[in-house]
Amino acid sequence: MNTKIGYRAIALLIGSILCVSSTFAGGVSPYVPLTVAPEIERQIERLMVLADVPQLVRPFRVSQVFDAYEKVCADQRASTICKDVSKYLERFHYGFGVTQLSELPDAARNYMDYIERKLGVPIHIVSTGPDRAETITLRHPFDA
Repeated sequence: MNTKIGYRAIALLIGSILCVSSTFAGGVSPYVPLTVAPEIERQIERLMVLADVPQLVRPFRVSQVFDAYEKVCADQRASTICKDVSKYLERFHYGFGVTQLSELPDAARNYMDYIERKLGVPIHIVSTGPDRAETITLRHPFDA
């Protein structure tokens, strides 16, 4: 295999995973950390029981907590448990998802420059989120 093509493939791979943010609960589900505060853990447990989805195993999958929240809190959004769990779940429900190079943080652009210099090949595509639209095409990967 041509070394330049091999480096180009590595740069493309690194570039594609460079700016991926926290995963959405709708995709591959992250887990609620085991070190969560005891108060929020109890509220999540109550929420799961109210949704008829008792959890015997830790950690909780965030997607299951979201589903339980939707089931229980659809008509009770004013309740304390729904407010507290909703506030906690906000951290799992955002995406970076930029589509323009100018929107990337300076640290990400600097890291891309570093990778390009280190490997000696340009980065062509950068994925910034789990959605296909959250991709920056810097240059066409098959153009020399």
